Amino acid sequence: HAEAASANGAIIAGYGSRMVNNQNINEALFWTAENGLQGLGDLAGGNFSSVAWDISADGTVIVGQGTSASGPEAFRWTASDGLMHGLGGLTGDTWSFAEAVSADGAVVVGYSRTEVMAPSKAFRWSATNKEMEALGDLLGGDFYSVAHDVSADGSIVVGSSKSGLGLEAFLWDEAHQMRNLKKILENDGGLDLTGWLLKEATGISADGLTIVGYGTNPAGNTEAWIATTPEPVTLCLLGLGGLALVRKRNRLS
Repeated sequence: HAEAASANGAIIAGYGSRMVNNQNINEALFWTAENGLQGLGDLAGGNFSSVAWDISADGTVIVGQGTSASGPEAFRWTASDGLMHGLGGLTGDTWSFAEAVSADGAVVVGYSRTEVMAPSKAFRWSATNKEMEALGDLLGGDFYSVAHDVSADGSIVVGSSKSGLGLEAFLWDEAHQMRNLKKILENDGGLDLTGWLLKEATGISADGLTIVGYGTNPAGNTEAWIATTPEPVTLCLLGLGGLALVRKRNRLS
């Protein structure tokens, strides 16, 4: 499975699978034209199962999830030492999953939780302090949040959280913390999004000005959307047409 590419397309990250003792085992991989597929291994203490989800712009940092003694754990692999480094979890959590990495490889985002059925908690990890920061949760509903992507400089994070209406897209930055994306578009951008439910923000552009995701349109159908902010105070949302097929990533849990 190819999951992500470096900025120039020269390095691809993903994972492969093989059968071991009648069990399907995954291993995180990266590919170059010169050397082909190369395995990243796994974290120490686990049952050997790892997946790579994203790669930095220059291809020197790869993130995903491996397996440690405590279970699934977010990792950050660096070409400088060729090793997979576990990122741990938020306080009290033993499981974590890395979804995306900033262009320079310094910021990793994803989610953490205590066990397989426990609520997910979005996190942002920085190479500066080497700690996970909890991003919080939208008001209303059960506690749940997942960070899906991050801008090139690591300052803006997008994902999904549960509110009183169910799953809704969020935008996080240091100054404002976690906010409901639909409310930002309505209140700051003056858009009329009556009938729309923006369920998940799944990606953000390098400059942080364009966000994509999916939700439910006024007709009740699942539809992809793109929200652009060409200027700080000018926002617009464009539905991309009915989209019933939504990609789901296979977790190790």
